[in-house]
Amino acid sequence: TSRRNNMRASEVVKPYHLYAATVFVQQPGYTGNMDFTVSAQTHFEARQLMKKMYNIPDYRIGSLRLVKSG
Repeated sequence: TSRRNNMRASEVVKPYHLYAATVFVQQPGYTGNMDFTVSAQTHFEARQLMKKMYNIPDYRIGSLRLVKSG
């Protein structure tokens, strides 16, 4: 077998990182800021996940912080 066929997953897949952001939430009975965290490969992917998971517009998501690198 050639060396190419013996690649490890870490050589093929980008590592996942833990991102956090403060998000403004407005719901019946509660209005305020909450910290949300997601695991993603990039800042862009983390922001998209937050938008889809919590059904919030982009402008309500604060600056993303890298909490833990994968």
